[in-house]
Amino acid sequence: MNKFYLFLLITVFISCDFEQHSDLYVKAEFQNTAENTQVYIGELTENYEIIPIDTVAVKKGKIIVDLPEREENTINVLSLEKAKSKEKIYFINENKPVKIKFFRDSLNSSIVEGGEYNQQLNEYMQKINEGEREYRKMENSFSSEELKTRKAKNQLRIKQKELDNRNTVYRRKLLEKDSENVVNLLVFSDLIDTRTSSVKELKRIYDGFSENLKTTGFGKQLGKDYVKTDPLAIGNIAPTFSAKTPEGEEFALEEALGKYTLIDFWAAWCMPCRRENPNLVKVYEKYQDKGFNILGVSFDRNKRSWTNAIEQDGLEWDQISNLRFWNDPIAKMYKIRSIPANMLLDEEGRILAKNLRGRSLQMKMKELLGE
Repeated sequence: MNKFYLFLLITVFISCDFEQHSDLYVKAEFQNTAENTQVYIGELTENYEIIPIDTVAVKKGKIIVDLPEREENTINVLSLEKAKSKEKIYFINENKPVKIKFFRDSLNSSIVEGGEYNQQLNEYMQKINEGEREYRKMENSFSSEELKTRKAKNQLRIKQKELDNRNTVYRRKLLEKDSENVVNLLVFSDLIDTRTSSVKELKRIYDGFSENLKTTGFGKQLGKDYVKTDPLAIGNIAPTFSAKTPEGEEFALEEALGKYTLIDFWAAWCMPCRRENPNLVKVYEKYQDKGFNILGVSFDRNKRSWTNAIEQDGLEWDQISNLRFWNDPIAKMYKIRSIPANMLLDEEGRILAKNLRGRSLQMKMKELLGE
């Protein structure tokens, strides 16, 4: 075949392929994704339903799909294998072409380009991914044997908590900037999922959104979701409860509230709890005159074992128990599935922190009440 004719033929094929698509499209490149893998493109709306736009197969690691023109910016989903797959990323249809680099093995590392809001979404995802890389780096610094130790688990738990707090501050700052920003709906959704903000705080943020955002399908859904967040989330008022003291008198949480109060969930039969008790005694003795109190909630079933442990360990603070082991209604209310566990409350009964033990409790009380 004449080379010049072949060149013309190839040019015609490329031109025909290009002409099949409008100026408004999403083009994606895929890493570690098999040929002919189905890719679903849809628009996110109320009840997390996805309005389908198109389904295409990966060809030579790529896809291109036309997008419908919208009067308002919309949140869209690109997912693999099925419409509601966990292997998905979000992008914004802001009536501009969108380009995506999809990393199947590291979804948060995927890159979205095209338009102001997609750029902001990409920056947000990259920022969150920085924290994940920090965590993985620390995790990989331990050997497989070290990862089984309490020391490594504690260090990783502290690191995760640090990252969660950092991400929460970052998300709240973003949400304060622009009430019309559609990216804020995704940021707000993540903030809800982390359970790090009170319902009151979430309401304040949601009320600050423009009506345009709140009346989108996804915006309406988030308006339903935030009011159903975990009542045990940091910042919420701890649910009230009461039980019998060793003397048989009913005693309620409200009666124990000081400037700061630690609800300590424990049991005489729980050896980790007993090993933690000397630390509680030390912190209590140091800070009780400054307004620190402890309320012990025991999941024992034998009263004598419970009272003997109180005496043996020198626990001078208020103690209550229903003596019903894991069937205790307080355990169910507070979703306690392992002990020791605790929650630190302020004088209003608001949850400030959870599961502070050993040095972490000492440091927290030093931060709140000084030396």
